[in-house]
Amino acid sequence: NGSGVGYSWLAWQVGGLIGLGVVLAVVFLFIETKVKEPILPLDLFKIRTYAASQAAMFLMSFAFFVVVIFMPRYYQSVRGISATASGYMIWPLLVGLMGTSIGAGLVIARTGKYKALMVTAMVLMTVGIFFMTQLTATTGDYPLWIWLFILGVGIGPAMSGYTLVVQNAVPVAKLGVATSTLTFIRQIGGTVGLAIAGTSLTSSVASDLPKDLVKAHVPKALTSHVSAGSDSALVRVAKQFDHRRKELQAQLVEEQGRLAHQALHDALTGLPNRVFFLERLAQAVDAATRRSIRSAVLFVDIDRFKAINDVAGHAAGDQLIVGVATRIRDMLRPGDTVARLGGDEFVILCENLLDAQAEAI
Repeated sequence: NGSGVGYSWLAWQVGGLIGLGVVLAVVFLFIETKVKEPILPLDLFKIRTYAASQAAMFLMSFAFFVVVIFMPRYYQSVRGISATASGYMIWPLLVGLMGTSIGAGLVIARTGKYKALMVTAMVLMTVGIFFMTQLTATTGDYPLWIWLFILGVGIGPAMSGYTLVVQNAVPVAKLGVATSTLTFIRQIGGTVGLAIAGTSLTSSVASDLPKDLVKAHVPKALTSHVSAGSDSALVRVAKQFDHRRKELQAQLVEEQGRLAHQALHDALTGLPNRVFFLERLAQAVDAATRRSIRSAVLFVDIDRFKAINDVAGHAAGDQLIVGVATRIRDMLRPGDTVARLGGDEFVILCENLLDAQAEAI
């Protein structure tokens, strides 16, 4: 439900509604046997071809709706691709389905024979379903596309073929109701198929997830919250995983920023280094060329720094370097750049200088 707590099969929200559905179905069938003009003429099911076609359409729709709905979910959840891309990935199913749907209609219309075609389609659909049961997280695209194509080839003839079969099997007066019943059975097959597949998926995830988490060496702090069949536990674990994922992503971004800063800045003073300055200088030269503005580059070094560093020690030398870097940085205009080239050498880039400033420099 909305709070993430699942209901048992015996709860009225599940078992009660299923029982109510069965009762209503029985009442509906009883009424259909009594009225003069039933919505669903039950006597049509006495025609063997008609009944077999309805059953086959139910199974075909079962397979079609399940694969169309759950294959994109597989691609999104397991492969991690977008919703749009996941729709594209089932193209082999649609190619096989549309091609054989059109082809089956043409063959039946010209030859009037359909039995061998429909039986072959059912066999191919069964083979395709068997292949799809072998689907794992590591299944390659090409084998999966072949399986989808075979499944589509098996389902395709049902789209047009069984409509012709049913219409040829019933009296002319019952063509409309026979065709509409086939459409109704198609929708029922899809609805039942999705319900069964969804329940099976949820149950298997709830029962297998704790074991898979243990095999993947997930910390017990997470796996201890998971119990088979508990939807709320799954929700909590999913939230914990998502929270941890966001934390790791934030740490990764922070670390990437820190490494990028270290690559372009001096560790002692925090000023840009030689690499950063050369990139900035190239941009300044390009701007000065295009816009005819004046820029200047000043080089600064500390007198007798080596002697001071040798006598007073490296700590004093480093302190002197940091002090000089701070003084230079405080003296610059906004937009000017100062960088440490190494040792006691600094370089300053002044851009957009006025004539008087340029002459003074």
